[in-house]
Amino acid sequence: MSPAPRSRRLEERSQDFLSEVTQLEKALQQPEDEFVRDAIIQRFEFTYEMAWKTLQLRLEAEGIQTQTPRQALQEGLAAGWIHDGSVWSEIQRNRNLIPFLNHYSSVRLTDRILQGEPILSRVLRRNKLVPI
Repeated sequence: MSPAPRSRRLEERSQDFLSEVTQLEKALQQPEDEFVRDAIIQRFEFTYEMAWKTLQLRLEAEGIQTQTPRQALQEGLAAGWIHDGSVWSEIQRNRNLIPFLNHYSSVRLTDRILQGEPILSRVLRRNKLVPI
């Protein structure tokens, strides 16, 4: 793929990511109940997926190929674009809990997401992976 379409894809993906962050932030501002909690978790999952896929496209633009979120994280760290790998690891751990949630663990995960809000946006913007 030529550089122009890659750049356009990266810009589009970045905008999609920022839209997901906005939706997550809206969900986090709602009074919490069972449905809002489910919405927060779903929005967190969507935002996470957009985050690593945006990172993946940014790496591709530099000629670095990745297939998984873990590879993208490792390459982003190696490239010097990500400065706090532990934050990314925590985001990934939270994401990996989602398929195994029950009521009690969904409350705890929502609390963890609330504590880190808006961590995905902050991390990607600080590391210049999406437009500021």
